[in-house]
Formats: sequence, C-alpha cells, structure tokens
Amino acid sequence: MGNDTRKKSSSSSSATRTPKKQRTHDNANQKRLDFFFTKPATPQPDKVECGDSILTSVKAIATETGITDIDGNKTYDNKENVGSTLNSSSASTQQPPATDSSNTATPSLTDSPATTAIEPTTDSTSTATPFFENSMYTDQVHHMMETVLEGESFLFTSDDLQRFDRFKQLPLESQHLFVRLWMRTQRRWLRVNKLDYSSNIRDIDQAALALANDKVAHVSDNSNDRVVATAESTLFSWPGILDFLTVDELKDFTTLYQCAPKEGKLRSDYVDALTTAREQTMSLISLNDHQSRSDTFMSKAKEILGICILLDESYDTVFHRLNIPNLADDITPDYIYYRTSNVWTSIEDLDHYEKAFRLQYEFETKMESIPFERRKRQQQQIDADGTPNYSTKAKKDADTQLMERQLWMDCWVMCENILGLWEELVHQRPLDKDDMGGDHRGYYMRRFEAGYIYTHMLEHGTKALGKLQEYSLEALVLQKLIDQRIYRLGKRGKWYDRLALIQSNYLKDIPERQRKKMALQTCISGIQDPRVHQTHMNAIQRRIQRLERDLCIPRREQHDFSYLTLKKPTEKIIHAERISDTITGKKSSWRGDDGAEISVEEVSIQYYNKQGYQGLHAENGVITMLFMLLFWDIIFSPVPGAFETPYQTAPLDLWSDAFYVERIGLINERLDLIGQVDSSAYLDIITKVDDQHRPLQTLCAGVNWNYEQIHLLEIAECMGPQSLSSLCRLLAEEFGHRQGGMPDLCCWNYTEKRCLFVEVKGPGDKLSETQKVWLDTLSNMGIPTEVCYVKIWTGEDELLKND
Repeated sequence: MGNDTRKKSSSSSSATRTPKKQRTHDNANQKRLDFFFTKPATPQPDKVECGDSILTSVKAIATETGITDIDGNKTYDNKENVGSTLNSSSASTQQPPATDSSNTATPSLTDSPATTAIEPTTDSTSTATPFFENSMYTDQVHHMMETVLEGESFLFTSDDLQRFDRFKQLPLESQHLFVRLWMRTQRRWLRVNKLDYSSNIRDIDQAALALANDKVAHVSDNSNDRVVATAESTLFSWPGILDFLTVDELKDFTTLYQCAPKEGKLRSDYVDALTTAREQTMSLISLNDHQSRSDTFMSKAKEILGICILLDESYDTVFHRLNIPNLADDITPDYIYYRTSNVWTSIEDLDHYEKAFRLQYEFETKMESIPFERRKRQQQQIDADGTPNYSTKAKKDADTQLMERQLWMDCWVMCENILGLWEELVHQRPLDKDDMGGDHRGYYMRRFEAGYIYTHMLEHGTKALGKLQEYSLEALVLQKLIDQRIYRLGKRGKWYDRLALIQSNYLKDIPERQRKKMALQTCISGIQDPRVHQTHMNAIQRRIQRLERDLCIPRREQHDFSYLTLKKPTEKIIHAERISDTITGKKSSWRGDDGAEISVEEVSIQYYNKQGYQGLHAENGVITMLFMLLFWDIIFSPVPGAFETPYQTAPLDLWSDAFYVERIGLINERLDLIGQVDSSAYLDIITKVDDQHRPLQTLCAGVNWNYEQIHLLEIAECMGPQSLSSLCRLLAEEFGHRQGGMPDLCCWNYTEKRCLFVEVKGPGDKLSETQKVWLDTLSNMGIPTEVCYVKIWTGEDELLKND
C-alpha cells in the first residue's frame, strides 16, 4: 500500500522522537547507527541512506552500480559495537561472549577456590547513571515494524508475524535488552555481567530470563549448570570456556590456583598454565577424587562466567529485515516520498535476494583479503631496520604466490556454484520490447534482484580466472555475460574489450589468425551494441585498428575512427625529491617546499601555486558538488519510485539512465538558464542553495561541505556559463558512468578567470582509458586540461628542466 508523505524537516521536533536529554548518556559519536550489512572500510562513493522498511534497508546498499560501491558504518554505544554485519544471522552459536572489560571493573579473587566467586568492584564515588524508561532504539524498532507491516506484511510468514507479536508482548526492559543485543555486529553468546544497559534496564538478569522464557533468546546459567531454551544452547567445556574470560580474569584465576605462568603474559600463556595445572591434578589423584577436583576448575570458570545469553536465530533473522538507520540528529533534504510495495512480489523473491546478498558479502570479503595478505607477507620480508631481507625473499615470494592462488581459487569456486542458478534466473526473466529487460519499475530497480548480485559476482569471478590463467573458462563466462541483456548493462563495453584481448592473445589452442578474427568480430559487435558506453568505446576502437593491421586487411576495408580520435592533453613534467621507497600498492611520499612529507598531488599543487593558481585535490568532488547545488530542487523533485523513505540523500535512480529521462523537461530548462552568457543566474542558484543547507550540514550524495562557498563560486565563474552548462548536462545524462577518472586537481586563477583540471601521475603511472576520455571531454567543453608528470629529482640539472 503506497503512502504519500511529506518529509518533515529534521530540524523540527517529532512527536515520537525521544527528547534529547534522554540521550545524554550516549556517546557523542553515536548520533548515527547503520544497522544493516556493515562492509569493510574502504573509501566509497556517497550512498543513498534508506530506512524504515525491508525495501529500503537494502536499497541504500544496492543503489550504486555495484555492491562494492556501498559503504557501511560502525558506531559504538556504551562501548558496544552496534553495527550489524551481513552474516550476523548465520554466525556460529558457539562464538565466545563479548568480554569488554571496560564496561565492568576487573574482578578479583579471594584465597578460597571452593567457595569464593569473582565479584565486580564498584566505585563508590562514581555518579549514578540516569535511568530512562523508554529507549530511542526500541522506539525505532517499533516504528520499523509499524511501517513495514503496513504495506509489506506479505513478505513475512505467519510464524514471522507471530514473532513480532511476541516481541511486542515482552516486558519493556526485555524489549530494550533484545534490541541492544540485536544491534550488535554478530549474533553470539554474551556475558550478562559484562553488559551495561543500566540507563534503560534495572534488572538485566530478570530481563534475560524473560527473553528465554518466551523463547526469544537462549540463556545459560553456568553457575548452576542450567540452560534455559536448550534448542541451541550448549554448556561450555574446557578449555573453550576460558575463551570467554578476560585476560585479567585469567590472571586472577591462575593466581588463585597458584599456577601463574613463569614467562609470558599473553592470553594463551594463562590458558596453557590453567590447562596444565588441571591435567596434572587429574593424573595425581584417584578417579573419584579426580572427578571432584577437576570440577573445581570448571566450576570456578563457570562461576566467573555467570549468565550468558544468545538471541534465537529465527528472531535475529526476521528482525534484520526491519533495519533502519537512526538519523535522529542528521539533516536530510526535504522531499516528498512515496512508499511502494512491489520491489519483491513474494517471500521467495526476498529470500533469494537476501541469500545472494549474504553470499556476495562472503565473496567480497575473500576478494578483499587477497591484497591484505600480500601486503602482510611483504612486510614480513623487511627487517627491523627497514631493509629487505633477501635471504628469505625467494621462499616468501613462492609462499605468497601459493597463498594467493588458493584464495583466487576459492573465489572462483563460489562463482562456479552459482553459475547454473544465475543462468536460470536470466532465462526466466522476460525482456521488454526494447530487448533491454526493463519493466514498469525502471531499470534501476533490477539491482534488488538476486540475478543482479550474481551477475556482479560473476563479473569479478572472471578476474579470478585471469589470475589463475584459466583463459578459456574466462572467455566462456564473459560471453555468457555479454549474451544476457538484463543486468549491469553499463559494464558491457568492459566485457567486450576483455573478451577480445583473451581471444587474440591467450587462447593458444586456436591458430593465431583465427584467434584474431574472433577478437575482431567481438570488437565489431561491441561498437554496434547501443549499450556500450563511450568510456569503453575508445579502447574497443583502437583494438579494432590493431587487429585489422595484424590481419593485413586492405586499408579501404578497414574501419576509420580518425574523426573520433581523442585529443592528446597538454603535458607538464616537474621534479621533486621522493622520500619513500617504491612499494607496490602504497602511496608515495615526497618532500615539500617546506621540507614536510607530502603526497604527489600536493607536489603538483605547490607547482601550480607558483604559476598563480589556487588548487584543490578534489577529483570529481568539486564538479559533483556544483552539479548537486545547481540542480538541488530538481534532484529532489517528486518522481514515482525515486524516494521511498524520509532518510534518503539522493533519489534511487540518480545513478541510472532513468534519472535524466524522468526529469528531462526540468533539467533542460535549468541547463538553458545556466548557459546564458550574460547572466549570473547560476551563481545565484549556488549561493542560495549553499546558504540554505550549509548551516544545517544537510546530508546529500555528492556534497562535501568542506569545500568553501567562495571557492565553489570562483571555480564556477572561471569555468564560464557555457562550459558549466555542458558539464552539468553530461552529469545529468550519465551520472552513474562519470564517477571515476576525473582529473585529480581542480586549479583556478580567479584574477584571470582561468580554470584548469590536472591529472597527476607519479613515476611509472599511466593514464587509464577513463581518464583519457575525461580529459578529452573537458577539452571539448572548452575547459583546459593538463597531465602533470612528477619525476624523481636526481640532481641539480633536473631542476633546470622544470618550467
């Protein structure tokens, strides 16, 4: 059921919002919680943040062109990790409880092992924690349930709906405990005596038992060898139970039994000491006495451990479909949102998508671990003084290659397992009249299908096959990706180019001339494909020319792309002193004019400063922000399906071709206004929007309020209205395709009204195809561009070559 609602300004009070004074006990860094599918931290593009439904919990993640383009955040509250990970609902139930000793003072032991328990110490001078009956987190969960079940209850089974009702009937403090445990990164056993939720829960033991009695959680009372709700619970055995204790507790434990390690203070040292002492005791006494004595060690460990709690997996899973970011203190743009319920038409569709999402998370994690392992092994080859250790380098290199090959193999096996399912999904999905696989929901909605995620995985799986030198299989998978015309259409040019490269160079079982003919036919198909973007077209055209020369095709029959040749950008060469060693994958360090350590981009900025320019290392940041400010009202104008919740920072279709099509009239009218030569209307628009939203720090994709308004206005004026209009048209039509490859530096001389974009290249760096296209595009728009090559200074003579 749709719900057309005007998003209220976040600066105004909400009737249901918890008063700010109630949140004073929370850490100041916890203004924002992202509950769903936290991804490893890598610099990512701006995302659309969605909330209050299963629909939009995942839309925020899938909005970019690929899943690796979405970032996630982890926040901490009461020293508890509250970010939810993708695999939380499938985490092992036997994981050790959290042992955050910062929440509870270090326990101490007395000298009586048989009767004395470890009791937490308290500070009598500490200020009591304020108590609040209501919790903002619990309120948000209730809000999620109401919103989702209003229009999308059909995506839940009757058992799921009963679980929601059972949660609502829990005592209020038990609800608070459930929500705080569910918000954690992983579903795992937790020690109740290490949880500090005293601001909302007076008796945490009673709240835990209430959850267990209603079968919402499993509780293990180790001090009494009692487990409530035993479906998933297991009494902890030796020595696994020691993994649940803190190092300080282990230290006191060994002191109590007079078995402290003589050397070493690590956790493993204390565990080994306790295990050895227990085994020695078992071997020195009779069986009956041994049984009694050995239980002393176990009983004491259980006594220290106390009550443990684990959320029931079924509750953890179903509540993860209700995720919503807590943006109580963040300001998002004002727009009209309209909730739809046709993203998934059945429970099966949603289940398929969730399973695909979890599988991709595992795949992405494994892919990202490969360069990390390589860097770690490279670091192991360096001695303490920073010099390479060549005595073990050869062996280390061999071990590294073997390790990487196994990781690449594991990645491909995951892709191979879903290949058949992917083909079935592609064949089942109907195509529209344009043979583009679209439907009434729009192309950008396909990212919420399992087939989209599997296509993304297979695309990256071809990289694994290349690393494994399985070129025949890689060519087969690439051909399958090209044959489908439904998912990730913007990547088709890249697939054509890679397939042609493999066919011409790596299929050694095929005669060379036949290979080159195959590659040429693939390239010709690529340039005839209307879905191939211009950023990939130039590379394919150059490959055609090379193949036609290799095949000795008569000139009159060869393709002529001379009219499409990219202009060669102006080049500058400067020299500087490099102070870092050459290490693959690590940014280089250089000495600045003042002797400080700086990056290669900062070296270039210092050079252009001497030429009279101001400079920003912004890449696409400045251009994107100017576009968002100039088209703010149009971007957030009401379009069906573009705004699903009040928490978005951009329309869902911004990164797709549908953005321009749906707003073509408004966009063209604004472009005409910007392009008026004798008008400063575009500067007035930038100033007005900036003045309105900068004080509020409004969250918006592509907007970085660290850029000063005066700099934005000067850059826009130096570009000129016509060039700025042409650039905005490009972003409006191809926003999703133009987020990479932008020149590193934006330089301007306001006095002379000159703007210059500079791509910086260090030693050994070359221009990518995307960068070449951007440089050519900007030049054609009348915006000067340069490539600045920074080379290593080897003597005074080199400085004389600096212009």
